[in-house]
Amino acid sequence: MFTYVLSSTVTFTGSIVAFAKLQGLVPSKEVSLPGKNVWNSVALGASLYFGKMFFDFACVGAVGDAVGEFLTFI
Repeated sequence: MFTYVLSSTVTFTGSIVAFAKLQGLVPSKEVSLPGKNVWNSVALGASLYFGKMFFDFACVGAVGDAVGEFLTFI
C-alpha cells in the first residue's frame, strides 16, 4: 500500500506539472531550485522513514489481530 501511495503521488505531481506546462502556466525550460539535491535527499529520507513506520504499524496490527482471534477461539 505504501508503494502504491508513493508512486501515485509522483505520477499525480508529474501530471500537474505537465498540464501547467502545456497550458503555459509554467515555463517549459528547466526550473532548478537552489539546494535541489539536499531537498531530494530529505524527501527520500522522509519517505523511507514513513514507509518503515507504515510497515511497523501494519505488522503490529496484523499480529494483534491474529492473537485476538486466537484468544477468542480458546
